[in-house]
Amino acid sequence: MGYIGQTITTVFPTSISVDSATISGNASVGGTLGVTGVSTLSDNIVFDASSKGVHLGVTSATASNLLDDFEEGLFTLVADASGVNLTQNSGRYTKIGQMVYITGIIAFPSTSSSDNAEISGFPFACGSGNQSRGGFAFGFNNKGDNNFTFLIGGGSSVARLVNLSGQTMATSNFSSKTFVFGGAYLV
Repeated sequence: MGYIGQTITTVFPTSISVDSATISGNASVGGTLGVTGVSTLSDNIVFDASSKGVHLGVTSATASNLLDDFEEGLFTLVADASGVNLTQNSGRYTKIGQMVYITGIIAFPSTSSSDNAEISGFPFACGSGNQSRGGFAFGFNNKGDNNFTFLIGGGSSVARLVNLSGQTMATSNFSSKTFVFGGAYLV
């Protein structure tokens, strides 16, 4: 029988135990929701604040086990040398927590530029701090010209192309060359 004209003060008791339940629509659960056994979700989980996440591999909430950031996307790179436009310049990234994993391809036009070889447009600035937080990526091409690395400084999204001794190389070193690269860095 309906409750016409009456106020319902208790819809559910403070706890419910059921063998099977379906929650549909835009349901909101306050407090702690404990789920035991195997659970299947048929939609996305969306948190009401950006600082929320999922604690993985623990039975208590610890900051070191909180997955609170994941993102995938594309990025476009730009040569910072004046007058040099990359003829291929695309990349993909996956960010999991503080780590950014990158892959991509860059192709330099024919150039005699003596400007430092620098590439900008990486999806996130590298974390500030000492060199150990610096980013790196390795580039390879089919001509065996793989004696360089990218070095992304702390607080920057610009990579310097350096030789294996850490010295910055001129853009002309990469004239008419195409490189496929991959690497990772901390934000």
